[in-house]
Amino acid sequence: GYIVYRKLASGGSWKKLKTIKKKATVTYVDKKAKTGKNYVYTVLAYKKVKGKQIKGAMNSKGKKTMAVCAAPRMEVTRIKTDSNEVVLWNPDGVTGYYLYRKTGNGSYTKIKTIPASKIDVTVYFDPVDSSYIYTYYAVPYSKVGSKKVKGYKTGEITEKRLNAKK
Repeated sequence: GYIVYRKLASGGSWKKLKTIKKKATVTYVDKKAKTGKNYVYTVLAYKKVKGKQIKGAMNSKGKKTMAVCAAPRMEVTRIKTDSNEVVLWNPDGVTGYYLYRKTGNGSYTKIKTIPASKIDVTVYFDPVDSSYIYTYYAVPYSKVGSKKVKGYKTGEITEKRLNAKK
C-alpha cells in the first residue's frame, strides 16, 4: 500500500493524510486542502511482511501544487422558450464561474463570467433561441491575491426542456 503525506509549500512538517491499502488505488483527492494554498505532497510505499509494515524511502522533495475548487454540480433547464436557467451549487472556496455554451453540434464558446452568490447556489438566466438545443459546462475560479485560479470543470450538461412558456 501507500501512505500519502502533505505539508505547506512555505514550510512545516509532513502530515499523514491517508493510508491506502488497496494496490489498485492510484489516486487520492485531498478534500481538506484550502483553495489557493500551495501544498507539497509525497507518498511512501509499504509492504506487510509477517504482520509487520516495512516502509520504503520517502521522497522528501515531494510534488508542489496549488489547491483548486472542486467541480460544482450544475443543472440547466429551459424554463421559457427564450431562456435557460443555469444553476450551480457553489463548492467551498469558489469566487465565480466561467460559463461555456455550444449551440447544437457547434463548438464551445465562453459566454459569461459569473460571480458566485453569497448563498449555496448561483443562478444565471441565459437568453437563447427557441429553435436550438444548448449544452453547457462551467469552470469555477477562486481569487488568490490578484489572480483568478481555475478549478475543475463540470461535465457537459445539455438543457432539460420543461413545457416552456413565453
